[in-house]
Amino acid sequence: MKKLTKKTLIMALALALCLMLVPIPLPAAASMSNFSRTRSYSSGQFTDVNENQWYGNNQQKVIATAFEHGLMNGTSAAAFNPMGSITVAEVVTLAVRVNNIYGGGSGEFAQGSPWYQVYVDYAVANGIIADGDFGSYARAATRAEMAYVFAKSMPSEQFAPQNTVNSLPDVSGSTSYSESILTLYLAGIVTGSDSSGTFNPGSNITRAEAAAIISRVILPEMRTSGRTYNSPSGGGAHGGEAAPEIGSIRVFGGIEWRVLDVQDGKVLLISDKVLEFRRYNENYNDVERLTWETCTLRAYLNGVFYDKFSAADRDRIAETRVVNDDNPKHGTAGGNDTTDRIFLLSLEEVVRYFGDSGKLGGNQQSGYGEYIDDQYSEARIAYSAVESPWDGMGRAPWWWLRSPGRESNTSSWSRSTRYSHNAAFVSSGGWVYVSGGNVDGNYGVRPALWLNLES
Repeated sequence: MKKLTKKTLIMALALALCLMLVPIPLPAAASMSNFSRTRSYSSGQFTDVNENQWYGNNQQKVIATAFEHGLMNGTSAAAFNPMGSITVAEVVTLAVRVNNIYGGGSGEFAQGSPWYQVYVDYAVANGIIADGDFGSYARAATRAEMAYVFAKSMPSEQFAPQNTVNSLPDVSGSTSYSESILTLYLAGIVTGSDSSGTFNPGSNITRAEAAAIISRVILPEMRTSGRTYNSPSGGGAHGGEAAPEIGSIRVFGGIEWRVLDVQDGKVLLISDKVLEFRRYNENYNDVERLTWETCTLRAYLNGVFYDKFSAADRDRIAETRVVNDDNPKHGTAGGNDTTDRIFLLSLEEVVRYFGDSGKLGGNQQSGYGEYIDDQYSEARIAYSAVESPWDGMGRAPWWWLRSPGRESNTSSWSRSTRYSHNAAFVSSGGWVYVSGGNVDGNYGVRPALWLNLES
């Protein structure tokens, strides 16, 4: 074994001293300075972005800012789709990236299946959202939901108030996610769509609006300050929600609904368009005494469909006693009354809310039996929000009612109580088919619900 010389020992000590003086990189501390531009944006980069619009490079530059900071991409190399919607999954993903970069991370994650699960898991673990907040991550997000998620994307001290909110036209103390909405108003991150500060909490948020919120979250210099919000209607951040007009359209849960009735602090809504196509019952022969109570469509609407709403929205959908009358023309059994959150209109309700000419018993006949064609037929026409199995997108399809149709032709059932394997529907021309169609037909679905107004 070699003996260390004095010269060798001195060199080793000198090397150790040099190593001690080399700075060792530490993990970045949580800071707003962690947000930096990682790429450049050029006007005209996205052919569908008008740079003279509010979101463009010649105005607020929010699309450029979100892109340059690596938080949003285009929908393709040449398009951004500024007026397109953004899904709940994408909103959560953006908030997670903001939170991670703020905390010193890269904002990059290894995606799994489904692609957004890693972001959801992170968001739940870091208190951005709670498990079960959203029934579906694939649907379009509302403005209120975006506010809820982004208000928790960073610590509260990064959302210090710099505005005054006395009242807002359409946000009350019981509006879904009202505290989060108020946080973003006070911090100058959202400003509303008009001089009164109207927020439109139930409307789907666009990609351009998402870019604006992201930009103001990460860059405080882009936020507004010194503004006072006073709603001329007096509804206010602490007031109640005004009852909507019957016949008007309102957005709830990312869906456009038509207001049919207002009673006792609740509104009756029906989807303005056919939302999907389903059978009233999956199998024509699997239920001998088929009614609304026992059909598979009712189970779907109060299960899978209902669960697509956020937890806050589900809390606003009232439990409703649904009366299931016998068919007024044929006497076939409507079955037991039910308690539902989501339902279809009955024969009686479709003429009550869309116009009653006194012909519910059926005044004309066709191959489908008795139907109503009157001066209200046009009002009952509904177009499709999804592709029809027969006619493609946007056409006016048939849509189900919950009432039974005419008696089925079978001798095996009790003659004292007559049941039906037909269900009533409204045709593409707005005719009400009292005799109905086969329950295994793939007709349109227009869900209805009673929604509690915000007090």
